Amino acid sequence: MAVRGRGLVGVDLGGTKTALALMDDRGEVVARDVFATQAADGVEAWLERAAAAARRLAPAGVRAVGVGAAGQVDPSGVLVATANVGGWRGINLGARLGERLGCPGTTDNDAKVELMAELDRGAARGCRTALLVAVGTGIGGAIALDGRVYRGAHGFAGEVGHAFVAGGDRPCGCGRAGHLETLASGTGILHSALERARGRPDGVLAEELRREPGARAVFAAARRGDADAQEVLDAAADLLGGSIAGLVTVLDPEVVVLAGGVAAADDAFWRRARRAFEGAVHPTLERTPWRPAALGEGAGAIGACLVARSLVA
Repeated sequence: MAVRGRGLVGVDLGGTKTALALMDDRGEVVARDVFATQAADGVEAWLERAAAAARRLAPAGVRAVGVGAAGQVDPSGVLVATANVGGWRGINLGARLGERLGCPGTTDNDAKVELMAELDRGAARGCRTALLVAVGTGIGGAIALDGRVYRGAHGFAGEVGHAFVAGGDRPCGCGRAGHLETLASGTGILHSALERARGRPDGVLAEELRREPGARAVFAAARRGDADAQEVLDAAADLLGGSIAGLVTVLDPEVVVLAGGVAAADDAFWRRARRAFEGAVHPTLERTPWRPAALGEGAGAIGACLVARSLVA
């Protein structure tokens, strides 16, 4: 392990698993670890498991620790609202973990740390302005301006999933209705498909949903030629493409980075979204490149290492 002295630890908190990475003083990731999040055990139990994993990674000590978490994180690093670990609110997980490890620590939003990683060594490397759109169970996002992730006055900048879209009336997890993620996320696609399948219980879409009750079933049904599934996916792709067009028109980024499970699901879906984008965006911007995120599932922990590095730079 090429760590001279204490290393930087990044922690990517997920609803199912927590991933860690150790970064040396050259910025290289030299070790990784993972453990089951088990959010139902509570925050203190998770902090103990995370501290134990960090000590295993960095037996010489931890210089600083960063945590990436889904949900709204305020500028001080406090988790205001969470998306995947229940009621863990009002706490700076990174700072609390740092107390256990004897080092500084803080927390940032998961999409923001992912964009930090993609800027540093991934799909947005070398760019000064970038937009990341993460489409998975929900829809997250992040913005980079002048080479740095922009957080906004309340830490909410880049939350594209909560942008209002016309024609949407489903309630969002935030308590409002008509937000993009209620229609175009993996969950939104599933809900639309379930509505369609109720009218055709013997159809291909209903059959796929019985086999696997998730958004992947909708893509599978579309590949089998099911018209209902295709219409659901086309509607979601059009909403995503149009929403990205609006953001690109305002921000004029050098690149749009696509992340998340749905982002990797189906080329035809994203070709449709791209056509919707090009038909809606200002002509000056229609060649703005879209690139898949380059760092995969490791991006969150890498970005969290970079958050840690910012505390001691």
